Amino acid sequence: NCIYNITSSESIFVSVIFVFFSVSSSEGQHECSETGLRWRSDTDVSLEYQFVEWKSLSKDILKNYTPCGPLIDITVTSGTLEEIQLPHFVCVDSVSSSDDAVKAIYVKDGTVSLERCELSGSHAKLLNPIVALLGVVANPCHPPPKCHCETLIYRNRIASLNLHVYLIVKDPKLKKDVEKKEKNNVEIVKPTPDEGLTMDDSYTLKTSCDSEIKPPSLTLTRCKANFFDLYIQDAKKRLELSIETKEAKKIWDVNIESEEFNINSSACKWQYNFMNHTHPCI
Repeated sequence: NCIYNITSSESIFVSVIFVFFSVSSSEGQHECSETGLRWRSDTDVSLEYQFVEWKSLSKDILKNYTPCGPLIDITVTSGTLEEIQLPHFVCVDSVSSSDDAVKAIYVKDGTVSLERCELSGSHAKLLNPIVALLGVVANPCHPPPKCHCETLIYRNRIASLNLHVYLIVKDPKLKKDVEKKEKNNVEIVKPTPDEGLTMDDSYTLKTSCDSEIKPPSLTLTRCKANFFDLYIQDAKKRLELSIETKEAKKIWDVNIESEEFNINSSACKWQYNFMNHTHPCI
């Protein structure tokens, strides 16, 4: 077990057992930086929550809805929540804001229900929520919404000319899965795409030097963190990376300087997996 300190206007202490969170908070608004979950209460409240795989739901449920964020199992053990805000990766526009395009899904005791929610740039607000399995979904009968995405770049610790370049939806659970997978490698921190991307579209990685890229293209999916496996010939020159749509529109490009392949570079960040530590969350 380890203790996470969540800093806010009040002190909250979170006990974590693997991916299970047990929180006691005072009245007010709070956010867990580990999951992105936000909540508000008028009194002291205790709650437990954890990420759950969407694939744990039945195929009949999944065929009717498109997940647009993590699925979170939430239980209130004492007190009452006035509001919950669920993280999502939908770009808020005229399409996603229409009445039936994006909703919150409840799954409790095998029963599925939908509720309208108020979308902000990163969260979906629910008032007087029913605690259960909760997530944000899109109606597949509507045009697919654009999605906020991020790129993650890792340099292989053993083979320094090998990079793993991820293009994933902005989902805290998915990012944690990547960080766990790459914990022994070196992250090269770069900006992420500015514009929203379309789910299930294909994207291609391009480089400015001789390189080998496998696979040549990836499909952006909601629940899987695939990556481009990139090998370059040498790191003596600046490397330009870009990602293009199937129409050859460039949606992201960055430069990696030769010094960034150095293990001691300040632009690289080691990823460690500590089982016992204390750190602040906001």
